[in-house]
Amino acid sequence: MQEKCIHKLYLQSWEGLKDNKKAEPELSPQDKKGQRTAIITGFISVAFGVAYLLLVSLLDSRGNVLHPPPPEAFGL
Repeated sequence: MQEKCIHKLYLQSWEGLKDNKKAEPELSPQDKKGQRTAIITGFISVAFGVAYLLLVSLLDSRGNVLHPPPPEAFGL
């Protein structure tokens, strides 16, 4: 019995939420321009991040064998 009441209250609140949705206000041209700028700069930053990761993995795949410098480099 209590479960039915809870379920009924849940459905009523859900219907109320669906009915109370307010229409989003129309954006001004300046806001649209700002959104476009944000999308473009976001895309550029993601592209830089991917390029950086590709560059690092390319440089890392060359191997990590480090040889000590020859003794002549120390002036000996």
